[in-house]
Amino acid sequence: MFSMICQSCRKQNEPYLDKDTDVVHCSECDKEMNVNHFTKTQMRSMKQYRVSMPGASNITCQSCKKNAKPLITNKDLVCPACKKSHSHLTSYFKQIIIEQMKKGSDIGG
Repeated sequence: MFSMICQSCRKQNEPYLDKDTDVVHCSECDKEMNVNHFTKTQMRSMKQYRVSMPGASNITCQSCKKNAKPLITNKDLVCPACKKSHSHLTSYFKQIIIEQMKKGSDIGG
């Protein structure tokens, strides 16, 4: 792995490449970093991707198929990617998830 200095936070870090968007982010402040094509190619070859730990409260959106932690909007759960409601979930299940998210813990974790 190689390291760089982020222009936003001015810290030495090991940036990561987002596989979905092909954008490089700072591992300290998570802001987008401007890097050239060569650097992205090197990061791909070294598999310097974000390590994601699947959360127990992640929900797969029926519209965009993204698996992510939902956002709470007006006592409803919405997808953070496409902003559509998770209408496939029962109201009881939504209520449990909202309560757990407000406590700051994952369901089952």
